[in-house]
Amino acid sequence: MRLLARLCVFLALLWGTAAQGAWTFVKGAQETSGSGTSASVSLSSAVTSGDVLACEAFLNGVSSNTISSITDDKSNTYSVVNSVTVTGGSGTWDTVAFWSGGALTNGPTTITVNSSTSLGNLWITCDEFTPPAGTLSLDGNATNSGFTANPTTGSFTTTVNGDLIYAGNFNNNTSTAGSGFTATEGSGTDFTSEQQTQTNAGAINASFTAAGTNQWSANAFALSAVVSGGPTCPATLALMGVGC
Repeated sequence: MRLLARLCVFLALLWGTAAQGAWTFVKGAQETSGSGTSASVSLSSAVTSGDVLACEAFLNGVSSNTISSITDDKSNTYSVVNSVTVTGGSGTWDTVAFWSGGALTNGPTTITVNSSTSLGNLWITCDEFTPPAGTLSLDGNATNSGFTANPTTGSFTTTVNGDLIYAGNFNNNTSTAGSGFTATEGSGTDFTSEQQTQTNAGAINASFTAAGTNQWSANAFALSAVVSGGPTCPATLALMGVGC
């Protein structure tokens, strides 16, 4: 009976942390003409209720993240996930990954990034995804920079099967999506984003394929959708006529 009870607990916990369904890329947009203290990117249509936005910003000419706020035309605020700074070499800049912080329900179209410092370039990429059912949360992230070919975001470890892995890269050369990833915006340019659904949780190191060696920065993060509330051990065993 103890073995059966332990098995039940294990299955209940597994049920409670398993991602359901799949992430679906809907649409995206990129703005690469922005500068100064504020820039915006507009999607072709309003975000569908329940969807999320995953985004990347390029801040040229600064040695730290100078973003003061991120909002949209429906007064939603966005959450910065990470940032990475490049200094020396081919220039000084910062790339910042951010997301909607949860599901959007009021149909925004335009996302605006505000900076406390005037920037030579303030570029934005935002991509819309439909998540599977469940509670949305971050499930790991990483940043990296270098002066090599084929940028990588650095490895991090996810904990939930079926995560969305989203990555962005600014490169003083042109980049396309890396192995196992699909480009969402800017493929073949110096500002590229990509995504994949990671079937099994574990270590992931997003990569990009570059045209040559140059200075770059890269950001990545994982989003999970977890369904909780599976049957408890006592309830399951009660149906079997067995007590814990």
